[in-house]
Amino acid sequence: MTGFEFLNALRNTPLISHIPLIFLTARADPETELAAYEQGADAFITKPFGIKLLQSQIRAIMAQRNGRYAEPLQQTTTPVNIAKPQPKRSTDLNDRFLSKIRQEIEKNISNPDFSVDHLIAIMPMSRTVFVKKLKSLTQQSPVEYIRTIKIKYAANLIDTTDYSIKEISYMVGIHDTKYFSQRFKEIMGMLPKDYKKQHHDDGVANGLIG
Repeated sequence: MTGFEFLNALRNTPLISHIPLIFLTARADPETELAAYEQGADAFITKPFGIKLLQSQIRAIMAQRNGRYAEPLQQTTTPVNIAKPQPKRSTDLNDRFLSKIRQEIEKNISNPDFSVDHLIAIMPMSRTVFVKKLKSLTQQSPVEYIRTIKIKYAANLIDTTDYSIKEISYMVGIHDTKYFSQRFKEIMGMLPKDYKKQHHDDGVANGLIG
């Protein structure tokens, strides 16, 4: 198959759609370069090329990917009982893959027994492929990703409700409050009680509370 046929096959196959692709080609015309990017290429390098250029492109792609797919984790997850705008539709298989995972985690947010096996059960791929794909996109293992979604969800509850830290810990399926506090600090940079105080103070200062 041609390079474009290979690219299309890659981007339209869920099991391998996450793999980055760099075009290395002797065709230097703008039309070919534009077509490559429009069909999902991550970079376009014409021959002859230097190894340092290729290495630089690879580093740039990985940095960009980490920023793109990590971004949803930087946004506070909104509990289902609080109004939120509908997520934008995406035709990107990788976006849909992560969206499906997040939705399943949120749907089972209070279940302390929810595990990686539950996620794998809803995905049309083996455990090995699932783990590799998620790790490639998020730089996190499935366990780490589930934990991050839970903690982001908890942070939103702290922001928007008056529940106690212990209540919120239970609401996200973590019944060990000490463990919850440790994981919260790892992900949010501070203990939940400090996060609550800071955000409550910010809300009062901005006239949002009281």
